[in-house]
Amino acid sequence: MPTKMTGFGRGLAASGASVALAVAAPVFAKDDAIATDRPDFVESGAVVGKGVFQLETSAAAARDRGGGAAARTWTTPTLFRLGVSERLELRLESDGLTRQKVDDGTGSRSESGVSNSSLGLKWLMREGDEATGKAALAWLAHLETNSGSAALRGS
Repeated sequence: MPTKMTGFGRGLAASGASVALAVAAPVFAKDDAIATDRPDFVESGAVVGKGVFQLETSAAAARDRGGGAAARTWTTPTLFRLGVSERLELRLESDGLTRQKVDDGTGSRSESGVSNSSLGLKWLMREGDEATGKAALAWLAHLETNSGSAALRGS
């Protein structure tokens, strides 16, 4: 007998299918090298280049214990990058689908939904050069939006 999938489960399945398609699709780039900023990881100094669209996503889990409470959070951090020029890219970033479970000792509660989004720009000021050891330098500007599900929305 088929099991009914919840909204979070449908969203997670759709995200998984999107990731599988993105990984399976061929990459068209000038030199086959991809510099990623991996959502929730260290940002690189590189931009994607004019006319290039790049999708970066993953699954993440975190545990936090303190003050008599334990929290577990699962997210699907996602970053969309679109090259406007060789030195400028537009960015849309979010923790994506989020499920959070908190147990404070008196009981547990869980919240599921979509996290807030962030709109941004990345401007490459200086290209890096491995031969001379010169690091790339880029400016990042982000505008956090209050766009997530009610239970997960920031202030």
